[in-house]
Amino acid sequence: MGRSTTFEKDDMGAHARLYDQIAHAPAWLALGFSARALYMQLRVKLKHTNNGNIEATLGQLKHSGFRSSSTLAKALRELETVGLLAKTRQGGITAGGRLCNLYRFTDKPTMEFPKLCLRALKATHDWRQWAGVREAKAAVRAAHAGAKRPSSDSVGENAGKPQESKRIGSNSEALGANLSSKSGPRAAGSVRKPKLVQVA
Repeated sequence: MGRSTTFEKDDMGAHARLYDQIAHAPAWLALGFSARALYMQLRVKLKHTNNGNIEATLGQLKHSGFRSSSTLAKALRELETVGLLAKTRQGGITAGGRLCNLYRFTDKPTMEFPKLCLRALKATHDWRQWAGVREAKAAVRAAHAGAKRPSSDSVGENAGKPQESKRIGSNSEALGANLSSKSGPRAAGSVRKPKLVQVA
């Protein structure tokens, strides 16, 4: 009797699978714990046909313990840098609304989403690019440093502008009053009168 090919639904519902190849890869070992936790939370969302249409918004992930936008952004940056995640759509404000970023897992193929203008794509396995953990960690550090660096636009706006004086007017006034109080007002009789010289 042949093996049954009938798909049995898991009573526990959706689950996340971490492959042994990924768990021991330099890309995974270079991640911080927040990035690893985010990977598993997003992996639960992965179904048979939605890779490439995966959201990672703070509103959806608050129940998973992500309460800081900076922590979430840092974790996403790490996952993208090592190649475990790739962005399929850049979010932003458009047509009076706001769109979120969309992502795909690089170890799985991406389905086509015509309404989202996303084309089908085979698995790219970008996480396999690293020769060692040290190399992957260096790339992560460089990505974080680049995110902290101020943009050239903000630097250009401040360039050439004179710096504002830190002196406060009230302090100057108080200093002047203090000096005058030390010397005190001159008495009327203490003013010297000029001598008159008679010419013969």
